Amino acid sequence: MKTIRRIITLFLAIALIVWGINTYKQNQKAVGIVRAFGRLTVTFPSSPMFNESNWIPGKKVTKTINIKNEELVTRKIGIKADKYEDAESPGLSDILSLIIIKNGSPVYGEGSTTGRKKLADFYKGGVVWIDSLKGSLSQDYIFIVEMPYSAGNEYQGKSTQFDLVAGIDDKNYTLPTIQPIPTLKRLPTISRIRLPRIGR
Repeated sequence: MKTIRRIITLFLAIALIVWGINTYKQNQKAVGIVRAFGRLTVTFPSSPMFNESNWIPGKKVTKTINIKNEELVTRKIGIKADKYEDAESPGLSDILSLIIIKNGSPVYGEGSTTGRKKLADFYKGGVVWIDSLKGSLSQDYIFIVEMPYSAGNEYQGKSTQFDLVAGIDDKNYTLPTIQPIPTLKRLPTISRIRLPRIGR
């Protein structure tokens, strides 16, 4: 009789532990990964945000982040890729498309004013200004990464990764807040060089 009680007690203990672990994982997934970027609070769905080990033509992955402006005034919100790795050529980022959506409308990539964009464009394009967010408000932004059906075998076995950094338009704030990009000055026109005439 004691043996049966011990077995039942052990079984219940194991079931309770498994239930606790599953509940913890579900809560962690629901809460997301929260990061502070200066005066912004960004909630990521997971860490890493994209963790796909099997990209195939036609595959699409959608992730949502939430950005909250902790200030009382409206701020311009920017994002950029940091510490990206894509050493091979052509790299995986050269074929993966990226679309960023706010309230159902694209703000970056196909369907937006930027036109179609690859992940490589996002890597090298610097700051992408995606919103002007009022103080104390938060906003969801949907990231869609897709491999087109036209992708060939040259992309097999390749990988890419990057850190996503968010920031505001504040000149006095240090990284990871994004600094405004100065307007480029037009270079002076090069004077035409006159060569001496040789022969007739």
